Amino acid sequence: MTRFVAYISMSLDGRIADADGGTSWLADHGGGEEGDRGYAAFHGAADAVVMGRRTHDGLREAGPWPWRGVPAYVITSRMLDPKREMILPVLPDFPGLGRQLRRQDYGTVWVVGGGQTLGAALQAGMLDELRLFVLPVVLGAGVPLFSMEGLPRPAVLSGHRLWPGGVVELLHSFDAGPQAKP
Repeated sequence: MTRFVAYISMSLDGRIADADGGTSWLADHGGGEEGDRGYAAFHGAADAVVMGRRTHDGLREAGPWPWRGVPAYVITSRMLDPKREMILPVLPDFPGLGRQLRRQDYGTVWVVGGGQTLGAALQAGMLDELRLFVLPVVLGAGVPLFSMEGLPRPAVLSGHRLWPGGVVELLHSFDAGPQAKP
């Protein structure tokens, strides 16, 4: 059974990047004595990845591709170089992509990206679980966790954990299927 999961950090004021789109503020809360807060295990468990074009481009510029041998579906309407790794460009049709990936029966699909990608995935029923790390910093401006229009999606808090340095992990589950519009 395919499960769509996001693993992401945000500031106390709900920002996943600063006003310039940067994430250098995350380095101040890198895990310390407790290591990576489960990141390596989560990363290694992804059977496929879905991301937006900006996230793809940023990862390409940052260094070696982090998901060797894992299909990466990049939401884009522009050309990209799919010859490298297992990068699969797909048009921005989240409901259609969700159905396709469920038919392919991936175990864990990691939804990676910014507020637009996460918001569209949530609205399309492509977000079953959110592992959210709230860092003790206020940015004041920047990229919100979700950028979306339409009806809200109910979430259930299914777990939590306090990490060193004041980082709080919240595990939320979302109801099945896309939110119906009236």
